[in-house]
Amino acid sequence: MKRVLVLFTSILLFCPLAGLAAETGYVVGHVSYKMTMPEGGPEEKGGMPGMAGHQSNGFEIEIACVKDDYSQRMIKAGTDKDGYFYLADQPLDGLYRVTSIQDPDFPPIPIIVPPPDLETDATGNMFIHFSSRHEANAPIIDIGETIVEIFMPDSGEEASTRIIVEREYGNEKAVLDSRKEKPFDRIEGHYGYPGLEYYASSGPEGLQRVAQLALEDRQQFDRAEYVKEEADQLRENDREAAIIKYREAVQNYPAYLDAWDALVGLLTDMERKEEAVSALEEAMQNCPSPGALYVHCRLAAEYYMAAGDSKKAIPLYEKYLSLRPDNSWAIVHLAKAYIADSRFEDAYDTVNQGNKSVIYYAIHYDFEKANRISVAKEMLQKAISTYSDGSLSKNLEDIKTKWASLP
Repeated sequence: MKRVLVLFTSILLFCPLAGLAAETGYVVGHVSYKMTMPEGGPEEKGGMPGMAGHQSNGFEIEIACVKDDYSQRMIKAGTDKDGYFYLADQPLDGLYRVTSIQDPDFPPIPIIVPPPDLETDATGNMFIHFSSRHEANAPIIDIGETIVEIFMPDSGEEASTRIIVEREYGNEKAVLDSRKEKPFDRIEGHYGYPGLEYYASSGPEGLQRVAQLALEDRQQFDRAEYVKEEADQLRENDREAAIIKYREAVQNYPAYLDAWDALVGLLTDMERKEEAVSALEEAMQNCPSPGALYVHCRLAAEYYMAAGDSKKAIPLYEKYLSLRPDNSWAIVHLAKAYIADSRFEDAYDTVNQGNKSVIYYAIHYDFEKANRISVAKEMLQKAISTYSDGSLSKNLEDIKTKWASLP
């Protein structure tokens, strides 16, 4: 992912920043489950005893809303007889997932999706694939399709009940199969948007309008994403054809940041700088969300630095760093731009603000090239003294050797 412009300051005015009250809207989705008895059991096709022919009047479900700091709010809700549900006036700044399903006529199904695990990245990733975030240009979140299948053990077996949970949404299915040694899997496909598709023609009038807008947005994005994938495949062997496809993708979905990113990057690689500038300006006008803003800043700054214009790059790196204050990449590249502009004290203060071995080691080259040898040596010494922070993969002895080689 990657991405100059002349009117950048004015364009920033169109980009609202975080900190405002969370937007509220609808949360929708669909759930279903079945219980399977052992082969030959009394309910081989119908689930657990007593379920055969049972028509549910709706499920009782529990939904978790998890914020970026992992604080969690649990919501109890009910579905219609077909398993669809909607909630109104919900904050849209969190991740939503179904955590349990119960048919009131039968015992509850246990919690079906593990919560995020702060200690291991694997469970956190799994949690995200079972969750939905506000994405569409409408105030709604579709949790997708949550399917639970329970396998009952044979009588007399020591084996416990086994559960499969599937979550389908858009182009991905996430599967958690307790029967397997590696229970988590992801399967790409075309699974649609169950909640949006259903409520685009059902439910209260206000919900229908919002669901229709969101569904049109997602379908439009899916078409653009397909075209971008075609462009990605063409990129290595037919750059001109790839450019045409990238332009088609952003024409289909003007807010498609990744496609703009690929287009600007390819034009830059081909040294078609005026076209790259024009495309980046369009991207910034069409992708005004706070999440996209720091990407624009980074891409524009990289372009100016590649063109040798550090004065225009500096305010963009500064803006990027203000949005991501702990980002090592932003700290290093702002310091590099300061050095290129002979603002050595500003570069020195910036890297000390970061105070990481990877930052000190990365910037020592630039001080050395600028003939600030004593500062370069100081940067290496600080990389050595902070080496235990684990941010630098470079061998410690190699750093010490480089430090000793400087006059």
